[in-house]
Amino acid sequence: MMNQRIFVTGTKGGTGVSSVVANLARSLADSNEITLVIELDSQNQLARHFAIPWQSKIGWQNAYDLEALPYCFYQTQSNINILPYGESLGEQAKLCAQTIIDSSSKLDLPKNSWILFDAGQSQQLNALDLNSNDIILEIANCDGICHSLLYQKFFMDKQKYKAQHYVLINRYNAHSEVESDLFTLWRQQLDCLSPVFINTDEAIKVAVTHGNQAVALYPANSCRADFERLSAWLAHLLTQRNISKDRT
Repeated sequence: MMNQRIFVTGTKGGTGVSSVVANLARSLADSNEITLVIELDSQNQLARHFAIPWQSKIGWQNAYDLEALPYCFYQTQSNINILPYGESLGEQAKLCAQTIIDSSSKLDLPKNSWILFDAGQSQQLNALDLNSNDIILEIANCDGICHSLLYQKFFMDKQKYKAQHYVLINRYNAHSEVESDLFTLWRQQLDCLSPVFINTDEAIKVAVTHGNQAVALYPANSCRADFERLSAWLAHLLTQRNISKDRT
């Protein structure tokens, strides 16, 4: 079974891409899965979730070549390896996002490792060359803006990716009538809607202030169960893909 690459992107800004990446990574790591996180978004938000020092500017933007890339990684106490975006400090970056993606398959990782990419907004993903084994998780909130953007993308533009593409609802509030109505509508109309969703949870906001992930800081909280279900569903997709490959 090969390594699995997951690209997490947002329908728009502020949907919670970095928090999903951080908590999914921790959920996988807590299940003894080898997990690597690579940040493609220039906003450098992952550092806030993993207690990387504020003053640290090191990431793949600082690497002069691929040989220097291993020195730009951070390792957390939970054994998650993180490659931040970094800051070029006024110099022209020597590497680009596509080079980082291509090189990820050449990293010295154990088989069956998970590679999670924080890919920012979905517009940035359009310029990248992915393959049919990759999975895109597009993070959306149940609000009018996301609804309009998803409608434009899937029903007007009929946009398609080479990778497997799923829409993941984040911060879902079942007590909101508007969100409940949109959720029902998306389940009826969006073929690519993930069967798993992440409920709204203040614990996720609080965890960031501690430089931690909510699934670790609040193990008895409902958000941990949400991300465990997400991890299990992704593992199921990977298993189904490998079964299909074996048959062919």
